[in-house]
Amino acid sequence: MHVSPGNELIRAVRRLNSPHAVPLHTDLLDRVRTNADPQALRLLQSVLPPRIYTPDFLSGPADSEEPADVVTAIRDSPLDAVVLDLRRCLAVGLLDADPIDRLLRNPASARERLAEAWETVWDSAFAPLWPGLRQVLDSDKAHRIHIAGSHGMGEMLNSLHPDVHWDGHVLRRFRSPSTAEIHGEGRGLILRPSVFGWPRVQVAVDPPWPPSLAYPARNATSQWSLNAPSSARPLQDLLGETRAMILLQLAVPA
Repeated sequence: MHVSPGNELIRAVRRLNSPHAVPLHTDLLDRVRTNADPQALRLLQSVLPPRIYTPDFLSGPADSEEPADVVTAIRDSPLDAVVLDLRRCLAVGLLDADPIDRLLRNPASARERLAEAWETVWDSAFAPLWPGLRQVLDSDKAHRIHIAGSHGMGEMLNSLHPDVHWDGHVLRRFRSPSTAEIHGEGRGLILRPSVFGWPRVQVAVDPPWPPSLAYPARNATSQWSLNAPSSARPLQDLLGETRAMILLQLAVPA
């Protein structure tokens, strides 16, 4: 089970492309839109369909928990995987084809430009949000680990989402836009709690990375939790900085 900055950033940018608003994330998305470098944000938006498909290489490996590792992984992505993902985005038919066609003319340059855009959007808009987001994601991890330790892995898997069901042999995702049977073949399965993926489940199964399942974290729509770092000042004024930070940290089981 891993916290994924790559998944959160990509899901947030994808939300900005979607005409279907998520009201409880409006403030966070407005902050991303306002603070992000416009050129870098436009480039990422040009390859992120609002639904159906998300290019896997832009999220980085599911076990990458540091933004710098995600950027490195994007730069190291096999060029054939980059081309395949971009063509899949084009095939969805929900984006302007011209920017993707231009990227496909030079996959190596496209890979570098997208890695730079990812890093720029992170630094300009997402880094200030990450402490609050990570608090929610780490809290969910602790909750799921507690369930697994107290009641077993099957109970934990069945607690993730109503569309996810473990029958003791097979993990099924219901109400999926596509149908496929995936054999793990010893590659394992990485679970990723998500804020901006709420309320759906997302599955990534393409090599070279292990299969992963992103599910909505508990409190993924809690404005207090997600904005806690920016709203800490009144609490600090009341209790003092040290006591306030101790109290805020207690929101995550430890």
